[in-house]
Amino acid sequence: MPEIIRLTPYEISIAAQVGCMRVTESLRTDQKWGHNYSGSVYKQFADSISGACAEFAVAQYLKILPQIHCNNFDRADIIVNGTQIQVKSQTPKPNGKPLLYIRQNAHDGELFCFVVDKSPEFEILGFIMAKDIINDDTRLTNFGKPRPPVYQLQVNELKELKDIV
Repeated sequence: MPEIIRLTPYEISIAAQVGCMRVTESLRTDQKWGHNYSGSVYKQFADSISGACAEFAVAQYLKILPQIHCNNFDRADIIVNGTQIQVKSQTPKPNGKPLLYIRQNAHDGELFCFVVDKSPEFEILGFIMAKDIINDDTRLTNFGKPRPPVYQLQVNELKELKDIV
């Protein structure tokens, strides 16, 4: 089921600029990253670039232009045909198993897309509606870290976009 999207060097360059813009704007306005994020500024740059690249990959998968934004916070990363999509990216984990979760402030109608950054290739693992996960407190975990609990899910719960919309 995972879809592999390959970004061009030019697309990666533009997405990297977007990611850098997000961090520098946070620095300029003295906005702290939420949820007890403790990464250095350099890690913030890496995470932001990865996230922007993942958004570009999802846009390519959806056959739309990337929707560039800066510090959108908890608003949708992509809106297509009225559907609001939150893109959740991560780099490959040492054990090979992605860490999938949705924060407690998610809304029932939100669609989440999970992407693994294997730049220049991006693996779209699948999509899920928040209402299918949130409000089930048995899923809450903080993964042993000093961060607020989140709703955990498994890869096999993800669906292809065509199965959701």
